[in-house]
Amino acid sequence: MTTSAFPRTRLLPLLGAIAIFCVIAQLFAEDLNRYNLDLKWGTEVDPMFCHPNDVKVDSLSALSSALETIKRLRTQRLYKGLEEQFSDYYRVSDSENASSSLHKMICLLESNNLDRGEPMKQALRLLQDVNEDQATAACERWYKRCQARFGANSPEILDSLVFLSSNYHRRSRYEEQLQLYRKWVDITEKHYGLVSYPTEISLINLASFYHRLHRHDEAIPTLRRALFVVEKVGGRASLSYACSMRELALEYLAVGRIEDAERCLQESLSSRILIDGEKVRSTPYMMIDFGFLLLEQGYIESAEVLFSKALNKSKMESHSVDCISDSQRSYAGLAYCNERRGRAKEALEFIEKAIELSDVVWDPENLSRERLKRDRTRIVNHDQLLKR
Repeated sequence: MTTSAFPRTRLLPLLGAIAIFCVIAQLFAEDLNRYNLDLKWGTEVDPMFCHPNDVKVDSLSALSSALETIKRLRTQRLYKGLEEQFSDYYRVSDSENASSSLHKMICLLESNNLDRGEPMKQALRLLQDVNEDQATAACERWYKRCQARFGANSPEILDSLVFLSSNYHRRSRYEEQLQLYRKWVDITEKHYGLVSYPTEISLINLASFYHRLHRHDEAIPTLRRALFVVEKVGGRASLSYACSMRELALEYLAVGRIEDAERCLQESLSSRILIDGEKVRSTPYMMIDFGFLLLEQGYIESAEVLFSKALNKSKMESHSVDCISDSQRSYAGLAYCNERRGRAKEALEFIEKAIELSDVVWDPENLSRERLKRDRTRIVNHDQLLKR
């Protein structure tokens, strides 16, 4: 009885796979030496190191799938090793070598076309805290690579666009950030439609950015566009509608349109009542909003009562960031009330407490440390003029 020979059609691919595996293993060993890493090979690919468009393969492409798995295992282990290397350098405040490790991580992902997933975002976040110049260059390079790969107006570039805009904000490159935010809106409107959740998000972010730039005349129409989309997507009984209407009220308040501000605040309150019931009337942030509105209209005593109630309630509820933000705004409101009533000492005490909380929260009303310090200087100067 004779045995059949092993088919060449099976033998050749097998030998090819073994050869390629040996080459990749050799490259992996060389990489370990180049990056000065001590790693084990590993057996499973982390989902983070898979391409976003990965699909299951059939038996005919099982060989190429296996080879791709080997390649990704190599990338994954190198990335993890460089990440540990970065942590070691960062722990001893060696920023130069820490940023070098992060740069290698990013280049590794780029060379393997894995720069669209969470590993890339994580590396960029870390790099922004270590070396802002390198982070800016990496974000710009990522954005350009995505544009070249997917097209300048493809929704596939939005992750890189948002990361680059965030980096520009940290570098105070506001005009360049604004152009990216406008492009964000254009892309979502074109690809997802004028009435869609992605368009809602992009419009709200653009309006919020206009607010931070104190460009209220542009923030108002942008918020109105956003509100139209929000109402169509989620209805008036949604948190997004209530918050957006509240932001519009604050924009109107900033340009002195008191009646429009009051109408929007009432609409925001009505929306919150639809969501949470009547108890929302006593929530701190609504009290504070009405307090600032009353203060703007000259009802100082009534505003002071609301700020005091809001402060007491926010202190009692919890130590969350939202409650700390409410406390900060309440302290600032009380400072402005006392300033208008000629009580400089009390006003300074409250403004100091607001400044202490300014590092803990980011406040949409721009109660930043810088603004509060300017307000403190104004109160001091005014008090000194009165004493002369």
